[in-house]
Amino acid sequence: MNIKNLIRSIIYKVTPSWIYYRIAFLIKKKRLKKANSILLNSNKSVSIFNILKKKKNNKKVFIFGSGSSINELTYKNYDEISKHCSIGINMWVFHKFVTNYYMIELTNDKNLNDKYRSKILSLLKNKLKQPIFLINKSPSVSVNTQNWSKGMNSKRVFLYEYIRPDVFKKNIINEFEKTINFLFKKIKNSNVLTLGIGASVERAISLSLLLGYAKIIILGIDIKNTKYFWSSKDKNFKGLETGQKVTGPHLTSIKRFGGMKVQKSILILEKLARKKFNSRILISTNKSLLSKKLEKYEWKNK
Repeated sequence: MNIKNLIRSIIYKVTPSWIYYRIAFLIKKKRLKKANSILLNSNKSVSIFNILKKKKNNKKVFIFGSGSSINELTYKNYDEISKHCSIGINMWVFHKFVTNYYMIELTNDKNLNDKYRSKILSLLKNKLKQPIFLINKSPSVSVNTQNWSKGMNSKRVFLYEYIRPDVFKKNIINEFEKTINFLFKKIKNSNVLTLGIGASVERAISLSLLLGYAKIIILGIDIKNTKYFWSSKDKNFKGLETGQKVTGPHLTSIKRFGGMKVQKSILILEKLARKKFNSRILISTNKSLLSKKLEKYEWKNK
């Protein structure tokens, strides 16, 4: 650990959690206000949570990642999914199955961001599902969001922020619960929406919990390798860079400073789902690092 990271870890450890979460929230809220003033020419932002809560009309939500196990899904599976709520994460926006919501994280890859923009503009024309897009841009990402979002429907494309649990404290599960409790109090009046550490699936799951879904089914969250559901022959994904190595574990499954392996964070969220929300996180594949840890989802029509 370098000196800078050592100092950061000490600060996090000695700072009381209640102070950390309030400071983090104020910083994120201020950042959103500034971004919205540029995009919408207004300091006021619509509550994403209230919009999603009004649209919620069932108890199940399916969350799509990009792992190769997606290829196990059948037409009957997609038919079942289409009767419930669904969230597509990042690259899922290029898949032909249109989800109700998308959670997209902009990167420093201009080519990818441009492709995201083009696809979102196309999907905004979808009159059947009228998907909503939740966009996150971290401070380290150099992209002109004003130009990037030009021509987009401000009633269906929103910027959001997330709060990281204080993983430097000893009782990490307790910190996850504190973060969820804090968000639960603030979420209706702020677009600081979710809990997250380093993986978009964490944000999708925590948002689903706060919205009150009783069953959260994760699909394509394999994380034990970098195999994706598309091939180089698929024209929709041609030229896309994932940032992953060709072989080896998925980057989100590796321990990093200030972060957590996603297979661990999802299991913590599963414990909180049962304890606090009377909810469950399920998985449908046997090909994930989480397959033996989470309850198996049984399809109605196999």
